[in-house]
Amino acid sequence: MIKFKSSLRVLCEELFPISYPDAWYNYVTGGATISVGGFIGEKIIALAIGEVRTRAQVQPEDHGLLPATYYENDNFRLGYILSLGGLQALRDMKLIFFKSRSNTDAED
Repeated sequence: MIKFKSSLRVLCEELFPISYPDAWYNYVTGGATISVGGFIGEKIIALAIGEVRTRAQVQPEDHGLLPATYYENDNFRLGYILSLGGLQALRDMKLIFFKSRSNTDAED
């Protein structure tokens, strides 16, 4: 996975308005996350990076996303999406798209 770190950095710089530190790239390429990438050759063109968290690791601001009964279970696990994106050129061609759904969209 180390050989893809520079390609990952290029994609993240295009997708996100922040600069991730080297430690973040080491974390997501070191096997601690669940990562899926779309590739053309050795170039990453799309990515989804997530991790599984326990109840104690869920951020307090995210507690309202699920019913309170989920948090009552000691074995509670939640998949967290850390990063999701694809090259702008592919989004422009409608080859990659992401739709965000809020609670109000669920009724549509």
